[in-house]
Amino acid sequence: MALVDDMLTCKLGETESSLKVTFKKTVKVREYETEVTEVTNEIKIDDSITGMERIFVAEILKSQAEYVMYIDLYERGTVTKDEYMVKRKTIEDTLRTMIDRANGLNIDVSKYIKPNGGSL
Repeated sequence: MALVDDMLTCKLGETESSLKVTFKKTVKVREYETEVTEVTNEIKIDDSITGMERIFVAEILKSQAEYVMYIDLYERGTVTKDEYMVKRKTIEDTLRTMIDRANGLNIDVSKYIKPNGGSL
């Protein structure tokens, strides 16, 4: 196992910690005019978790922030349906990759995400 994998399986022994993720997107609204939108998610974790779980929770927070942002941009007509669908697929693929990586390290992350109608 690589040192990076060892880092992902370790626990630091903390009894609580918090994770904060901010996603910022700048879009062009008119010629020479941009708009910056920012979404921040923060969560407090009440038990000791592995490095992989910490990364997975952070990815879920980031993915939620990105998805909220793109729903808003799509509804306001700032991004096209195609752009929205590409981002949605990218987010889903990233989550699927994170789940596969955790499974490869024998770390169960199913307590953090429960896909509807089956597994991701």
